[in-house]
Amino acid sequence: MAQSKGGAVYDAMGAGGQAGGRGRRSVFRYVVLRATVIFLLVVLLGGVSVLAFYSQMRDEQEFSTSQLPILNAAARLSRNAATLSSLSSRQLAAGTQSELATLADRIEDRSRMMSADLDRMRDLGLADGRLERLRAGHAALVDNARQLDALLRQTLTLGRQQGGATAELTTLLQRRALLLQRQDVVASELATLLSGLTHEAERLVEASRERAAERARGMVAMLVVVTVASAVLLIGLYHGLRRRLLDRLQVLTDALEDWKAGGQPRILANGPADELAALAGALSELVETVDRRTDELITQAITDPLTSLYNRRGFQERAAAAVILADRYDTVLTVLAGDIDHFKRINDTHGHGVGDLVLRRVAHLWHGMLREVDISGRLGGEEFSAVLPHTAEQAALVVAERIRCAIAALEVEVGDGRRIRCTISIGVAQRAPGEGIDALLARADAALYQAKTLGRNRVVCDQPSRAA
Repeated sequence: MAQSKGGAVYDAMGAGGQAGGRGRRSVFRYVVLRATVIFLLVVLLGGVSVLAFYSQMRDEQEFSTSQLPILNAAARLSRNAATLSSLSSRQLAAGTQSELATLADRIEDRSRMMSADLDRMRDLGLADGRLERLRAGHAALVDNARQLDALLRQTLTLGRQQGGATAELTTLLQRRALLLQRQDVVASELATLLSGLTHEAERLVEASRERAAERARGMVAMLVVVTVASAVLLIGLYHGLRRRLLDRLQVLTDALEDWKAGGQPRILANGPADELAALAGALSELVETVDRRTDELITQAITDPLTSLYNRRGFQERAAAAVILADRYDTVLTVLAGDIDHFKRINDTHGHGVGDLVLRRVAHLWHGMLREVDISGRLGGEEFSAVLPHTAEQAALVVAERIRCAIAALEVEVGDGRRIRCTISIGVAQRAPGEGIDALLARADAALYQAKTLGRNRVVCDQPSRAA
């Protein structure tokens, strides 16, 4: 399963990875940087909201402490002036001194109220010539009302004393007419001045409202911009995290699942040099190391350490697979079973070291004289076996005889210039249709036993009549 064997390719760097990234980049730093940007945008959004709130409060405070009081004072002043003029006109209908006194008191009350309104307007910042004209108009209107009150009192007194019209009464009536005319002029001028002031205050109030609305629209636009920017950055952060972190982790997970299922994944680690790149590289090395060591363990489990041929387990597994293929494609298959003659005598005479040397030399010849497709193994002790696919009995007998002759001619140096020879007996069995590997090996062993019985150093087929 090592990477070098190929298989599915898993790019742990994602689509945005670039080979040969400079320096070590950090996923943690990537996340923290973007989270900081989002945090600053949220803070900015909160700051803009607070600024909008305080701006509106300031506009409302300005409106309530500046423009609106002026407008209200102008409206009250206009009403009080109209009331004062009306009270002054009602003096003409007064028939007694007490009625005139009552009207005079009410006129004085209205005059004080107008003075208070004028002082309030001065405190609110209305300090130009209009305020002076208003004061002058107010003073003229009050003075005219007082003069009219005094004139009417004289008229009532004179009328009771003389009981009729006199020249002096006529003069008083003429003066009354002049005072009434002057009152109308002063009241008209005061009303005109107050109307202009009221209209200007209304205009200022409307302008203040427009400015507040404009600032509110600006704040709303800023909030929208900051909100949209925050949303865009959040979406970018999500896609960036998915591309740089989640997708790459999923790739590594898929690669490990593939490896767990027996696949041979190739994990690429040629992207940005960050923590995930290091993880991908470590996993790639881990997969390669585990696969290599697994192959080594499998090889050790099925290989005879002395001769490097398959041991019994490895030979049985591959021989069974060869039998399955022969069944599937309806081909012939033959098995050889060999055993070194008098091997125990070699061990007893020359020692196990020489015996092991003989086994290695014999195994080398046994394996070297077979084809690449043939399966050879040491089944235990001095016993060897081979499976010859696509090989009939006669051809197998020729191969077995060639092996026997090569081993018989083999000389093994045992030290001090001495050489020893050995021979081998071989049994041959061709597979019958439907026959299993165990039964086939048993027939080959039977032929081998027959070769031993006939005198060793020979090849015998499982049918005695065809012994070589």
